[in-house]
Amino acid sequence: AVRTPTVWSKVVAHRLYVFAGLGLSCLAALCMLIRGRYEPLSGTLFRLEYSLLGCLYFVLLLSVLLSPAVSSLFLLRPLRYMGVIAYGAYILYLPLIAVLRELGVYLHPASRGVTTLASSVIAVAGSLALASLSWEYFEKPLVKRGHRWRYSRCKS
Repeated sequence: AVRTPTVWSKVVAHRLYVFAGLGLSCLAALCMLIRGRYEPLSGTLFRLEYSLLGCLYFVLLLSVLLSPAVSSLFLLRPLRYMGVIAYGAYILYLPLIAVLRELGVYLHPASRGVTTLASSVIAVAGSLALASLSWEYFEKPLVKRGHRWRYSRCKS
């Protein structure tokens, strides 16, 4: 849309609809979270929920492109850092949550709800900490090493 001037001019002209869509998508996502009838790591999110999240991300991206105020929120240092370590956190979270939930249920089978909540919080914190360490001591040095190389065009 941004690269096609006629489409982008229509988006800009109707930006109030984009912001309304952002508000409605956020409200729907909040209702989805509050409703909470699904378990993480299960197949229950494969219905309407993923479509809703896709719509939310779409109107969020348009809103960032349309509004300096919205885009400035994403320039906050903590969010930018989260963007740097996001992939590592994503990769590390699943094994951590699986191990911690099983361990929690094994140690405290009677308090399953509290165990699930505690293991989720610990898994998020642990994956962020491990992703930070991975970035600092593994990924960042590799990126720096890669930037030392110059790439040239292949002659054909």
